[in-house]
Amino acid sequence: MKPPAGIALFDSAATMARSLASFLHGRPFRSLGEPWIMRRLAPVLNHLPKPARRGFFALSSLTYAVSPKKVNSVSSDEVAEWFVGLYPQRRYPVIAIGSSNGALMHLCAALGAPWLPQTFLTPVRHTGVDPDDPQKGFEVGMPVVEKLLARNKNVAIHYMHDSNQDRLVLRHMGLFRQKFIRLPPAYRRFIETNLEPGGTLLIVDCQLQWPVRRISNDAVFQFGGVGGASLDEYYNGSNRVEAYLKSFGDKRSKWDPPAADDQTVEAEWGFEPGLMPDLLSIGQAAGANIRTLSFEQPEQLSVFVADFYRKWYGRIGIPPKRLLAESFMLLDPWLALKTGSVPFWLVFNAKPSVDALHDYLNDGAAFDDIFITVFPNGVEAVGQATISDWQGVLDRARNRGDLLGVDRDRFPADLATMVRYSKAIEALPKRAAMPGALPFRKVEEFASNHSQAGVSLTGYDTA
Repeated sequence: MKPPAGIALFDSAATMARSLASFLHGRPFRSLGEPWIMRRLAPVLNHLPKPARRGFFALSSLTYAVSPKKVNSVSSDEVAEWFVGLYPQRRYPVIAIGSSNGALMHLCAALGAPWLPQTFLTPVRHTGVDPDDPQKGFEVGMPVVEKLLARNKNVAIHYMHDSNQDRLVLRHMGLFRQKFIRLPPAYRRFIETNLEPGGTLLIVDCQLQWPVRRISNDAVFQFGGVGGASLDEYYNGSNRVEAYLKSFGDKRSKWDPPAADDQTVEAEWGFEPGLMPDLLSIGQAAGANIRTLSFEQPEQLSVFVADFYRKWYGRIGIPPKRLLAESFMLLDPWLALKTGSVPFWLVFNAKPSVDALHDYLNDGAAFDDIFITVFPNGVEAVGQATISDWQGVLDRARNRGDLLGVDRDRFPADLATMVRYSKAIEALPKRAAMPGALPFRKVEEFASNHSQAGVSLTGYDTA
């Protein structure tokens, strides 16, 4: 399905929903949705000098950016229609809704369940904005916020400006994340029509918080994002930030964002609780079992899901000895199951994600094979993990460890990674036939017997 104006296919939510939809249609996820010119030319362009690759990386994203003159045409209801249209229209014992999270896609795959994202990204074109000038970015984005809210009454706007990880695209566009705070009609119909009687409505609640500049009751400006730089570095600078700025010829020693005057859920990953009353209402009306899966940090769910897969595999006779660590939106639930891989989703290509993998292995998880996809964001950002950092994880494999689809010499400006990674996963030896979907009680049983810091599964029956 062609996406409507106002949603970017290069965003986490759109990519994750499409990967899960591919699984539910019974096929691997073969395309991130990048423009056809990227798929055709990336292997050739990969041989260009780094500045040229960076430029192409940034400009290719403009395919999905909305003109400022057409912001009034962006409809969150149409985006919701597009999301539900991705999935097979049939009855499901479980429907998930809420926070974006790659590990969640694997949990939904195990349950044979669709997921309705609360958050989606609307990129809007602009010119003349220095990515290292968040104050200017803030000012340029205010008219866009007003127009989006005027057309869309069921969302809150999180205008996000990350000078560290998104600098290549910020020169050309502003990034406006919209979060449903009231259930759109398409989501309501999908739940009413497709949730089995007595089924489970799973609310996914990532409680990650971030300081923001409050614009209005339903709009905030967020400087920075989850990755390698700390909050303190975003707002107060550091030696790493100064070196980063100088690498781009900038004489500033730190960023100077608008002062934060509030704190709320993080733009990309957090769950906006304003949607909860509508979810409880429709769940009760449908006689559903309402469950809330809550966690503080996105990768805490990765540990939970990886351990769940290990136990599941062991019970059905698949040796849980292959780890597939997926980075940001380089993921494929179908191929993870087809290759008998234990999935461990990583938020980004930053050092904290490497540390999360090491922590998981330190806690007793041992694997014969370890494979990792690494998302190429085009620029060496503050706190970004190096190839040597990733190799340190791969060296812990008892048999084989490798990066999948990554040109080590060209990373992170390795355009072709996004074309190669799925083929690289598909080339792994297959382990077993695709197992059938699990009942949700298996997740409940696992949650009750599995102590995972920051993760809880709660709820009540209305049937």
